[in-house]
Amino acid sequence: RRLLPALGFALLTTTAQAYRTDTCDIGILGSADIKFPSNTATVRYSATSFPAGARLDALVNGFSQFNKNPSNFRLSQAVATAATELGNGRNDIWGSTSQQILDGAPAIAYSWTECYWFFGVVAKVNESDVIFDYTSTASNPFEWVFSRAKSGVWNYGVSSGNSTGRLLQTTQLHELGHLAGLQHESRYYNVMGADFEHLDTNSSNVNAYMGEDAATGLVALYGVRSSYGQDLAVAHWRRTGATGEYSRHSRTRIFNTSGTELSKVNVGGEPRYNVTRGASVRVELTYENLGRTSQSNVPIRFYISTNDVITTSDTQIASTTISSLGRGLPDLLQHTVTVPSSLAATTDYWLGVIVDPVSTISDADRNNNTSYIRIRTN
Repeated sequence: RRLLPALGFALLTTTAQAYRTDTCDIGILGSADIKFPSNTATVRYSATSFPAGARLDALVNGFSQFNKNPSNFRLSQAVATAATELGNGRNDIWGSTSQQILDGAPAIAYSWTECYWFFGVVAKVNESDVIFDYTSTASNPFEWVFSRAKSGVWNYGVSSGNSTGRLLQTTQLHELGHLAGLQHESRYYNVMGADFEHLDTNSSNVNAYMGEDAATGLVALYGVRSSYGQDLAVAHWRRTGATGEYSRHSRTRIFNTSGTELSKVNVGGEPRYNVTRGASVRVELTYENLGRTSQSNVPIRFYISTNDVITTSDTQIASTTISSLGRGLPDLLQHTVTVPSSLAATTDYWLGVIVDPVSTISDADRNNNTSYIRIRTN
């Protein structure tokens, strides 16, 4: 991200309990977060870069996913009626082949800011633009996909290690996070890290989403939205390290009761664990609170399914509660379940989980309450 001060003092990236934000620091005179001066902003999109159809549908979906965050800040989109460009005083989003603008990144955000003291610290964003790399796919390492179907997305239908098949919405959310005032995050599972490894998944589709850490950062900047409800979630991704400023993420795992990871193979771009019928295993998943307030004694249930669509109609094999899910940091947890001895041998199943399966909590988005890890029985 490029942070361009119109005038003022030092612009810093500050660390809160988790998220990172942009700050205007004027030494002994004080400091303040750099953000939009109001709780709404409009982003104009290029109709050439995002024509009606799959590209525009993906862009609109990305804005919708951003606006599910529990803060007061909301974005709207509108078609640009003039040229989308840097430094025009408006917030624009478009695609470009200019490496002078892109600087080798798959996408980049530029923000024009003010940071000065005038009977108090003045810190605000005047303009923020997002540009995607639209170089031809023959030479572009970032081949965008616009459909949320798993079959075309990196690390699902596309084999691990292939840089193509990058869902546009994940990177869009990362850049919109910059637009709102968030910076890169390397310490936690987070969309402001490696966004293409930050997904909500069940059935045949994947979904880009802001995640707990970024949502907490937006609440810190803009306040919590009083009318927003609860939103609990679970994902089969976890933080595994960092590359520079970016957290890196991999799939969650299954262990034996001694803590040793079970053997696995890659099937269709996803891990498949070998499990023994009748054995107890420890299932690792990331649980998140994306809603307005903390939740206690959250019920979860585990299921065995014959496909990747996990529902309460599948075979339940365990149930438990999570004592506390407060909004702040994702919780990477393990729970012990027993693989039914009645399952067929040498057969593929999906070991699934549902958070709050009987709707005891008023959840604003139940589409993210489910996840899975694929298994094969011995």
